Amino acid sequence: MSLCKLYTIGYTPFAVAEFMTTLKDLGITVLVDVRSVPHSARYPEFDASSIKLHAHEHGLVYLHMGGGLGARPNDPALYTSGVADFKKIAASDGFERACQRIRNGLERYTICLMCAEQDPADCHRAILIAHYFRKLYPDVEISHILAGARVESQQELDYRILSKYGMDQYSFDSTEVQDLDNAYRKREKKIAYTLATEREVDA
Repeated sequence: MSLCKLYTIGYTPFAVAEFMTTLKDLGITVLVDVRSVPHSARYPEFDASSIKLHAHEHGLVYLHMGGGLGARPNDPALYTSGVADFKKIAASDGFERACQRIRNGLERYTICLMCAEQDPADCHRAILIAHYFRKLYPDVEISHILAGARVESQQELDYRILSKYGMDQYSFDSTEVQDLDNAYRKREKKIAYTLATEREVDA
């Protein structure tokens, strides 16, 4: 039996028409918006109301699930020293319920998680959601849609992130899983939302 497939995409490198064509060509039927606030001053065509309309016109279902899967949680307990803590978020009931909803949906639909960042290595859709989702549901194959409709597997992204921190060689004092978790935590420190600053990029 083949694995279920879950995709992610960042909208910034795409015009709306190309964005929708890319999703349709990959057989995606549900677009899940994982931004905490589904609004963009720089890309108004990707505001929730606009992208929902475009999705409907192309036969896709649009859902906003930023409450459970967003990078800017409302609960102060999910922050450490004012910075969103992905490990705490991933252990929260809201995140786990949202992931379970996605997993259940994969039995019937082909789902793509949408956020803003072009590179998944710079976005919580990969560093938070995909990384922890696969721990919950290892039977799901995760892929990331890049500019030009190129698709990168989660394993290819793992290697890129490990390489970024010089951790792509075998380590005798830690396991491969530990190395990967450490690399993702390092990446998290670069991208996690900080309460003290407001970022223009959606998350």
